[in-house]
Amino acid sequence: MLWQFNLIGGMNMGNFKVRCVKLSKNSNFELNKVYEVKNGTIVSDTGWKFNGWSNGVNATYKEFSKWWNEDKHCSHFELVEEKPSFKVRCTEFERSCSYTTGKEYEICGGYLINDVGDKHSFEGVNEWNRVQWDQAICKVAKFELVEEKMFSKSDLKTGMRVETREGDLYVVYLGTESGDIIQGTWWGFLNRYGSDLTVHRETRLDIVKVYSKDMNNNLSDVKKLGILLYERIKPLTMTVSEAQAELSKIKGKEVLIVKE
Repeated sequence: MLWQFNLIGGMNMGNFKVRCVKLSKNSNFELNKVYEVKNGTIVSDTGWKFNGWSNGVNATYKEFSKWWNEDKHCSHFELVEEKPSFKVRCTEFERSCSYTTGKEYEICGGYLINDVGDKHSFEGVNEWNRVQWDQAICKVAKFELVEEKMFSKSDLKTGMRVETREGDLYVVYLGTESGDIIQGTWWGFLNRYGSDLTVHRETRLDIVKVYSKDMNNNLSDVKKLGILLYERIKPLTMTVSEAQAELSKIKGKEVLIVKE
């Protein structure tokens, strides 16, 4: 279904999200991937910027849809409505179903997307309700709600893989003769890390990703990764002028940032 309506209000004019639902020949986009339209410009996976259709910051999805979706030679997109987003974890699934036990899936825009890119939408998908979810897809798979919480050092288990800000991978070993350590290209003590998995004054060693144990419990190969359990959110960096522009959109009037 392609949504065909105007977006109203300062925050949405020229800025909205779309999902690719059909690929053109030699497309620079990815099927089912969500793209952000900012100030009337969409950027493809190869870095090409497309804005010939738009009216800049005042662009609407209706204009966007007319340009892309009414041309059979273009990739097609649908509007991603800003609906509540949350994550669920698959606990059971039928063999014929394209889900993975233990894997987390994000519900965004009213859809649950499986491992092969198929979109599932059913009553109750926009909110978590144990009974609704079990009744809706119990014949296909079962899920549990993933509670959003900060991953801490106490959550680490032997065999987990961690990745530092530098991109190096290490295996976690708890309770060794030397204490709790991580081992990979080098080894180090976990007591250097704070509960938030950062190292004071050595940000290059901060842990930014945590993976579960390898399915075969193979500790010798650090590159044998399990399921991604945690990924540190990258801080948003903005210039003063960019921050002023974003705040002006939210407040609906011009905002100036001054020194304290």
